[in-house]
Amino acid sequence: MNRDEFLQTPGILKFAEHIENELREFLGKVDASFAPIAGQPTMLLTGGGADIPFVRALLTQRWFRTPDILTGDEVQRLLLELSQRERVMVLLAGSTGLRRGN
Repeated sequence: MNRDEFLQTPGILKFAEHIENELREFLGKVDASFAPIAGQPTMLLTGGGADIPFVRALLTQRWFRTPDILTGDEVQRLLLELSQRERVMVLLAGSTGLRRGN
């Protein structure tokens, strides 16, 4: 079995998917305000892991999605669905630029 065949075996494909999912989950916990510096993470790997093709492919991905920006109509519809308490929180956060962690 050559290297390319080995990298296509079910176990290796599952392992590659697991690494990507774990990295995505970790970066998903990073506040979006860090997106400019965390969008292309630096990974330090030992044991030659950086030479594995599926690991190299991780470096080419975009890790943060573009934030959703609501139109005025969408904001109005959202506010109509919220309780008074939630409406106040959304209006405060939206009008002051507060982030989830504030």
